[in-house]
Amino acid sequence: MKSEFIIAAAVLLFGLMFSSESAKASPTAKKVSMSNLSAATFAPSQETMIDGKEFFQSMADAAAALESYSLKTEMTVFKGSKVIHENSNFYFKKPRLLRAEELGPHKKGSVAVLQANGKLRGHLGGMLSKFVSDVDPSSSWAVSANDYPLVKSDFYSMSQVMVGFLNSGYKGLVTGHPVKVPGQSAEVYVIELYKTGDNRELIKRAYINPQTLLPVEWFDYKDGKLFAHTFWKNLRLNIDLPASLFKL
Repeated sequence: MKSEFIIAAAVLLFGLMFSSESAKASPTAKKVSMSNLSAATFAPSQETMIDGKEFFQSMADAAAALESYSLKTEMTVFKGSKVIHENSNFYFKKPRLLRAEELGPHKKGSVAVLQANGKLRGHLGGMLSKFVSDVDPSSSWAVSANDYPLVKSDFYSMSQVMVGFLNSGYKGLVTGHPVKVPGQSAEVYVIELYKTGDNRELIKRAYINPQTLLPVEWFDYKDGKLFAHTFWKNLRLNIDLPASLFKL
């Protein structure tokens, strides 16, 4: 019995050594890239996830109930060989007043404000900060590094975009309960959005705070690779924001 155990252990050890050497020698063996889905985010098994349509609507309802808030966003965007870092302070107040202050490096010093009259006003950073003007919401200046327009960057607008995806045939999933994920101290819901109903082409994944039903971390994908990664930090809800903050 002892000899059989020794033989089995030797076979197992040889197998491990062989497979390790084969992986090193294989011309197709590659290091895992940060743009790989499994390496960049926590990926729960789809077997542990359920249809997310009702949850997505609950997120939209929670966002619609907010009177005001402020937060900081930290975004990293991968465009070809470029890595773009865009950090900003963001403010929202009902009915739909927005303010974004770019902290850099991308667009550092720029400020954009969606005013009560519906006009978007802004200025660039540095010496050009004195020149304030109306801005076309669809212009490249009013779009974040991830190609998302500023005027749709508030929680409610984002939630409506997600619900719209579902209504147009995209598939949404959510974990059945909050789960532990890397990089977050508390458990979160994980949501995923697929371009087709067969759950093959993942385009968005996000971590959602169970208490607020608001995102704390967001991942956008293109062609199966991580395109943009965003954190929402220092969130303060239903706070007193002066009207002057939304004038420029």
